[in-house]
Amino acid sequence: MSVLVSETNLIKKEKLQIVFCFGQSNMVGPGDVATAWYATRPSYVPPKEIVTKAPRYLNSDTLYWGGVRNYSGPKRAELDALIQERTASRRKWRGRIRGGGEWKPEWGTKPALNRGAIYPFLDEKAEEEGIYKRMAEILDSDENTFKVADAYAEMADRDNAIADELKRLRDTFLNGTTPEDFGAFGAAVQEAMKAGELRLTTGRGAPFPDAEKNRAVYAKLAEEHLNMPIAKRTYIKAIGHNAGPFSEGENGGNRKTAEGLLKIGYGSGINKIGPEYSLGIRLEKLVDAPILLVKCSWGNTALAAAWRTPSLDGVETPTEKRVREEWNATEAVKAKAEGREFTPRPAPEPIGRLNYAWGMTMPEVEKVLADPGKYHPEYDP
Repeated sequence: MSVLVSETNLIKKEKLQIVFCFGQSNMVGPGDVATAWYATRPSYVPPKEIVTKAPRYLNSDTLYWGGVRNYSGPKRAELDALIQERTASRRKWRGRIRGGGEWKPEWGTKPALNRGAIYPFLDEKAEEEGIYKRMAEILDSDENTFKVADAYAEMADRDNAIADELKRLRDTFLNGTTPEDFGAFGAAVQEAMKAGELRLTTGRGAPFPDAEKNRAVYAKLAEEHLNMPIAKRTYIKAIGHNAGPFSEGENGGNRKTAEGLLKIGYGSGINKIGPEYSLGIRLEKLVDAPILLVKCSWGNTALAAAWRTPSLDGVETPTEKRVREEWNATEAVKAKAEGREFTPRPAPEPIGRLNYAWGMTMPEVEKVLADPGKYHPEYDP
């Protein structure tokens, strides 16, 4: 966005610009304002001897095993085959653990039916089958031109690689803010809470009393102490999992509402932000126009189900068909070996209605579009 237009050459629009923000947990907004402290300091670089060490079992979150994704060399296909071999191994042993067949003594002690027991067992079996050893040999080979040491060097230099983005972030959201300012901010928040001027939490699943009042108090403190901006011409109408009162009607507790001038606090809590904050503030710097964000977001919702587009109702994509048929084939073989019947997973049937998230989103969209002036004072039909 900032590549296409500068803040000195604004896009001018006379009419109200409506921007829709739909999504899952990340769109709900779990970002705690206090964590912006990290953006005021250089990125932490952990000790090389610790983070470059190879864990015993594959864990793609670690720097070493992340090399499975980032491998650069002639054995990419061989490494991919080992990943598939590991997947097949885990599927095989899960079937034996959860199936009703005989557990053979040579397999070792059968693990309990919980992740804490099953996952280590699956890794032990993959290790016994030599999968991790063969993976490590490929990653450590001289043929690999992007080893763990290269990944560490890239991580250590990441601030330089994104220097322009970091400057833009700090200039926009933390202009002149220092790490020490967060201490003063935290103290001011505690003082406001003790004085009864601010409330940050409520009971789980309960509506937030005086949400907009508390949101305004917290956002004002963030603006005063951290220079986190409050919008001037950008408003928001949000529904879903946010800090606000329940909607009227059935399932109102799952459709909490919040609306007003864009500021801190339209995430999952009064002190939380989601993409709506950075998007709205940045748009306001680039577009000379009134802006209205319409945010509909629910946590624990899947794109493939709750957010599945209505045009795919009853439609099976080629990828979905391949996955289903592969699963059916694998499960059929397992069932035959275990002497039990197997019912294949069928292709999807049309449900004839909007899925869960869309069913709550579309009425909200229609409501806003029917009367935009209710949500933005500069609306001019």
